[in-house]
Amino acid sequence: MKRFQFEHYVLFGLCGFLLAIAVTTDYHRVVDYLFSDEAVYYMMAQSLAFDRDMEYTPQDLQRVYAEGWYAGPQGVYLTKTEAGKIYYGKYLAYAFFLAPFIAVFGLKGFLILNVLLLCGMI
Repeated sequence: MKRFQFEHYVLFGLCGFLLAIAVTTDYHRVVDYLFSDEAVYYMMAQSLAFDRDMEYTPQDLQRVYAEGWYAGPQGVYLTKTEAGKIYYGKYLAYAFFLAPFIAVFGLKGFLILNVLLLCGMI
């Protein structure tokens, strides 16, 4: 029984350590661009969190530049309807769960959610 409890402490410690890294990492110092799926899901989550829609608008792009991504998003997958509206072309589920983390933590919400998902799998 004691060995089982010790393993739990180790796992909680590991998850706490990974969460501390996610919270303290300055993502802009690591990379200076958003690329492909990362850019799409980040912009989708921002659109859900702040606009409450999935439509791609100039405000979505302005938010990316306002966050300090001067290279802009690269490889954003979009789809256009017959009515002429442009929407993000990726699945909604991940962006839906990511949106509250982006709204509260900003870009660090990406890392925090992924650490929580990793800890859940462990």
